Amino acid sequence: MSVIEKALEKSGLTMEADRLPPKQRTVKAFQRLIAAMRAAESEVYDRLSDSERQLNESLRQNLALQQHVRELEGKLLRHELADRFDQIGSLTVADKTRLLECAGV
Repeated sequence: MSVIEKALEKSGLTMEADRLPPKQRTVKAFQRLIAAMRAAESEVYDRLSDSERQLNESLRQNLALQQHVRELEGKLLRHELADRFDQIGSLTVADKTRLLECAGV
């Protein structure tokens, strides 16, 4: 059931082919219809605001996770380079450190 249908049901109005039936075409009925449409509009805007808030929160979490992934990838690269340097026996510790610094990790 759509938001508009719910608003019409709450106000006790029915629509037939996008118009009110002849018995409901009174000033009071139109006032109730206008009030019902305003309430439906308000509900739609509330849902939109909630959805936007949820989207923004999800985007913030996504950015935080991406940053965390980049940090972990950097740590993994440093670890892999350190392992490879350990396999090369002829480098001194200072040389290994200098090479890691030059690699930017």
